[in-house]
Amino acid sequence: MMKHRWAIQIAGNYSWFESMTDRHNAVDVGFLVDTYDAQPNQYAIVSHHLDDLSTPDEVIDRATALISLLDGALFIQHGEYPGMHPANLVNLDTEHRFQFADGSVLAAPFSAKWSAAEIPASYGDLHLPTERMLFMARADDLTREILRFLGVNGPSWITLYALKDYMKRGGWNEARVANAAGVLEKDVELFRRTANNPASIGPFARHGEQGHQPPPVPMTLQNARSLILTATGKFLDERARTLKVVEDYRTKSSSRR
Repeated sequence: MMKHRWAIQIAGNYSWFESMTDRHNAVDVGFLVDTYDAQPNQYAIVSHHLDDLSTPDEVIDRATALISLLDGALFIQHGEYPGMHPANLVNLDTEHRFQFADGSVLAAPFSAKWSAAEIPASYGDLHLPTERMLFMARADDLTREILRFLGVNGPSWITLYALKDYMKRGGWNEARVANAAGVLEKDVELFRRTANNPASIGPFARHGEQGHQPPPVPMTLQNARSLILTATGKFLDERARTLKVVEDYRTKSSSRR
């Protein structure tokens, strides 16, 4: 196992972290767990994309950008998800701690050195959607923009409509979105009309009043999330196949053979 240089402690304890912590050797983002007797486990994010950085400010910027992508991928997978809340940055060599604050989400999230490296045999499983999305975001701008927008803003009405726009940019029309989500095309139309109309959802709408007739029964945010996040996940699955992401991963992991 290659040693990590930095860890980002996560504020609070989430029971669902337990299902992710066995992937501490994940290609782009992994987890460490500290176990204490009679106390909840404490979790930290680690990534080899941080290893080549020397100062806490540099690490916090890159980690902020990287965690935004992770949050986006986990929103797609789980819908209802509290998001990561970094508390402290820890230098694993010196055990010095720094407050994690004011990172730039616009920083480059990936290390050129780690992105170009062969992937060790013990690392990663692109059958897991979150890992596949993060790996794809290394090289694919559209995937990276989708994950970042969702990770930073959460699955609000405005964000969900932005995801629909991103899918349109990637070649999907509303019929494709509906088919991927397992709904009728009129349901996508209802989503669009609800999201656009402040008479339906007030200040959560993506537009101010434009005189459009609101739908008689607006879509609920829960149903909108299910529709758009399901479609977005399928869109990124198809994009991964088109871009041959798994094949690229196998090439980078040639040390396995």
